[in-house]
Amino acid sequence: MNDSTSNLEDGLSNSNDNFGSINDFVQEAISSHDDFLSLFSKFSEIVGNFDLPEDLPPHLCPLCHLLLTDPASLPCGHTICNRCSRSRRSCWCGKVFHSEVESQTKRNIVLGNAIQQIFPAATKSCAELVKLLDSYSSSFHLLEEAFKFDKKSGFVEPFFEMIKSRHHNAREEFRLGEMKAKEVIEIDPVLASGWALLAEALAGQNELYDALAKCLIAFWLDRHHPYLLNLCEQVFTKVKSIIEPQVMSSLDNSHAYVNGVLPGKRQRVEVRTTQENGSLGGPVGKLYCSSFSFSRSGDPICELAPTAKMPSFADDLTLGELRSKLSGNRIIQKVESVFPHDSNLPLHLGDLECPLCLRVYWNPDVTPCGHTFCSDCLERTLDHDPKCPLCKYSLADFTEAQRDQRFYDKHMQRLIKRWLPEDFEERRLLALEEEEEIKAKIPIFVCTLAFPCVPCPLHVFEPRHRLLLRRCIRSRNGEFGMNLPCISPGQLPYERNGTLLKVRNTDYFNDGRVVVDSVGVGRFKVQNNLIIDGYDAATVERVIDVPPRESDMGRLATLSTLVFQRALQWFESLPDDQSQALIRHYGEMPDRSTEQQEYANSDGPAWTWWVLAVIPAEDRIKLHVIGQTSLLNRLKLISRVITCIIQSQSTHPP
Repeated sequence: MNDSTSNLEDGLSNSNDNFGSINDFVQEAISSHDDFLSLFSKFSEIVGNFDLPEDLPPHLCPLCHLLLTDPASLPCGHTICNRCSRSRRSCWCGKVFHSEVESQTKRNIVLGNAIQQIFPAATKSCAELVKLLDSYSSSFHLLEEAFKFDKKSGFVEPFFEMIKSRHHNAREEFRLGEMKAKEVIEIDPVLASGWALLAEALAGQNELYDALAKCLIAFWLDRHHPYLLNLCEQVFTKVKSIIEPQVMSSLDNSHAYVNGVLPGKRQRVEVRTTQENGSLGGPVGKLYCSSFSFSRSGDPICELAPTAKMPSFADDLTLGELRSKLSGNRIIQKVESVFPHDSNLPLHLGDLECPLCLRVYWNPDVTPCGHTFCSDCLERTLDHDPKCPLCKYSLADFTEAQRDQRFYDKHMQRLIKRWLPEDFEERRLLALEEEEEIKAKIPIFVCTLAFPCVPCPLHVFEPRHRLLLRRCIRSRNGEFGMNLPCISPGQLPYERNGTLLKVRNTDYFNDGRVVVDSVGVGRFKVQNNLIIDGYDAATVERVIDVPPRESDMGRLATLSTLVFQRALQWFESLPDDQSQALIRHYGEMPDRSTEQQEYANSDGPAWTWWVLAVIPAEDRIKLHVIGQTSLLNRLKLISRVITCIIQSQSTHPP
C-alpha cells in the first residue's frame, strides 16, 4: 500500500472500512484541492485506472453500452457506435479523433452486419431507442413514449430508466431522477451516464458531498465523456463555495445544513402515484406506464412519502471495494445480459472471412469506404492498385504515408474470438506459423553492393520490395540482406556474399514509394535461397573477422596508417563536386580515433569499409574483399587497389 493511501486511512478513522467511503474521502480531501481534476487525480491515484472497456462484450459500444449495430472504427483501433463518435472528441483510451474528418471515423460494415445477425430483435429496438435517447426534452410526451416502448421491448431496461431519470432531472423532479438513475446503475454498474444522472439528481437536492462522490465515480468510468466534466466542475465549485468560508465548521454537524439539507445525508423516500380521483396507488420500485395515471396536461401527479432506506448498489461504496465491485466477470456478465442473443441464429464462418484470402480476419483493417480486410492482404493489394478491392473507392491516402491513421480493428478480433473461438484459435496458430517462417529467413534485396558501417540509401518502389521492407521493419527489427545481382552465371540469381542492412529511417510517398535510410551492420554468406511472396529470402551464415594475433599487431598498425594516408591522398585529389557527391551518398569518412578498439569488432574498423565503398574498383574485387575474415588481408587488398588507382591517375591524368 502506498503512502497516499496510508495517509488517507489515517484521516478516515471514523470509517469501518480501512479505505473509508468515497463520501468520507470527498469531505477529507476537498479542502486541499483547488479544482475537480486535482481532486480526481488524487482519487485515481488511490483506486487506480478503470480499464474494463477492453473486456466488455464485443457487441456493445464500450462507451454507451448500446449494441454496435452502426459501429465506427477509430484510428486507435477501438470501435464505438456512430452516435458516440458524433458527440465525442476522444476514445475511452484517450486517443483524440475528429469525427468531421472522413479518414478518422469510418463505418464498420462487416462488424455491424455480424452484430445485427447475432441480435436481430434487439437491433430493431435499438434503432428506436437511439431516437429517444437523442431527444433531450422535459416534455412529458417523451416520458410517455419511453414507458410504452419499455413495456413493448422488455429487455433494454437501463436505457429506458436513463431516459426517465434524465426527464425527471430536466423537470427538477430530482427525487424521481435519483431513483431511476439508481435503477440504471443496478442494471449496468459501469455505465458512466447512470452515475452522472445520479450525481445530477443529488446535486439538485443539494446533497452535494454525495453528488461529488458520484461525479468521481462517473468520471473514473469515463473521463472523456463530452458533458461530464462540466457537471463535475459545477458540483465541485458549489461544494467549495460552501466550505471555504467555513467558519461554520465550528458548528456541529447537526447544524451544518446547505439550503436546509445536510451535505451527504438525506431522508429516504418512496414514490407513490396519485391518480386523478385522489386514490393513492401502492409504492412502486420501477415507474412503468401501468403505474401512472396521466392527467390532461400530460404530467403525472406524484407524492413523496418518507420510508425506510432502500438498498442500492450506488450507496456507500468505499474506495477499497470500488475496483472489485466494478470489474471482473460478474460485471461483464451483468452488462452482457441486457441484450440476450438469438441462439437459433448462429454466426457463420463466412460472415467473418476476409474476401481476399478467404480466411478468418486477422489484424483486420477498415478502409475509409467501410470495408474490412486482413491488414496484410489489404497492404499487398494496395501495393499494386490503390483502390478498395470491393468497391474501387480510391485509397490513395490509405498507404504507408498515412500509417499512423490506419485502422486495426481490435473490436472485430474480439468479436471473432467471442463467437467463433475455435476458428479464431486456428487462425491465430496459422498466423504465428507464418510469422515464424518469415523470421527464420533473411529477406534479400537484390540490388547493389553495400558495406558494413556505411550508409546505403534506397529508393523502394516495386510491390515485392515494399512488402519485404514492411516485414523486416515489423518482424526483424528493420534488418534485411543486400546482395549484388549475380556477376557470372551460377546457381543463385545473386552473389552469395552480402551485407546485412538495418533501416534507420523511412520517408513514404502517397503513391507507395519509400526512400529508405539504411546502414550496414554485418556480413553474411548465403547457404540456401527461396522465394517468399515474390521476394528473395535465404538462410545465411554470418561472416565475422578473426581477431588479429598479438604478433601481427605491429604490421597491422603500420599497414593501417599507410592505407589511410593513401586513401586520404586519393580522396583529396578528386574534384570538389565529385568528393562532395561521395560525402552526400556515403557520409563523412570515419576517423581512426577508436581504431584499436574496433579491431575486436566483427567487421573491423569502420573507415576501411568507407574507403572500399568510395574507391572506383570493380564489383567483383569489392565482393572478394567483403568475404575476407582477416583485417590484415583486407587492408593489403585495399592498399593494392588504391595504389593501382593512384598510378592510373598519374599515367592518365584527367
